[in-house]
Amino acid sequence: MYLSELKIWNFRKYGLKKGNKIENAQPGFEVKFKKGVNVLVGENDSGKTAIIDAIRYVLKTQSQEFIQLDEKDFYKVGTERATDLKIECTFSGFSAADAGHFLEWIGFDEDGKYKLKIWLTANRKDNNIYPRVSAGVDLDGNYMEGEARDLLRVIYLKPLRDALTDMTHGRKSRLAQILKNLKAFKTEFDDVGSKKQHKLEKHHEEYSGQVVDYFKKDKKGKKITRAINGFLTDDFLFKNEDRKAGIKIDKDEISEILRDLDLVLEENKSGLGSLNLLCMAAELPPLARASLARVLRMQ
Repeated sequence: MYLSELKIWNFRKYGLKKGNKIENAQPGFEVKFKKGVNVLVGENDSGKTAIIDAIRYVLKTQSQEFIQLDEKDFYKVGTERATDLKIECTFSGFSAADAGHFLEWIGFDEDGKYKLKIWLTANRKDNNIYPRVSAGVDLDGNYMEGEARDLLRVIYLKPLRDALTDMTHGRKSRLAQILKNLKAFKTEFDDVGSKKQHKLEKHHEEYSGQVVDYFKKDKKGKKITRAINGFLTDDFLFKNEDRKAGIKIDKDEISEILRDLDLVLEENKSGLGSLNLLCMAAELPPLARASLARVLRMQ
């Protein structure tokens, strides 16, 4: 399946055509996409980003990034902003297996082929924004969430300037999010239902023990630990408190270990161009596997 059509009402640069309300107006922008690669070309501030963001807002992304509408997403005429907006995505090219995931919402086009529409509507009231996502083949549709919604998430390759953050270690590391969803890092259980320790967790445990030993047994490490505990005992703890501080690596689960990883292309710090290539290389394998799986199911 693929995104075959996008329609926009009152979203950013795109207002309404031939009408003054979403219910009776034509979309301010609509485009049909072809199966395969599609390219948007235009001058700066011509609306390309609005098109990409419209798709992201409706379908969400694999990176689970937080996306929220704000007042400036509503089309502005003069000094007034619209109070309602709508973005509609249409999917075509379903196999029978793909269609099975969306039985509650899927329909047929005029040629008798599977078609799925999913749309985001939102209205502003009392300084609040109320969004709703529905899917179906008519104007009413049904609320869509859960697994079906997740299956429509898109892979979004962020702009060049964001690649550094995505490929760098830390709590928000996109690399860690990608890795933990791979089969190699899924939680496994033994015959009695106990969680198996991942190989990296075992290596990390050994390394953590070496770090603890350094600060407990090594001459230089012990000196640092004694100095810290000296300040604690003399200046911060009560006289009857018998407490000692120690230095260790606190992260022990695979999800935490993955957050400490960096994806690098060279020994020296990579430039933004190289980081962007790394970012794309990390993001695309899940998409490639999904596409291959769909092809195999259709054989």
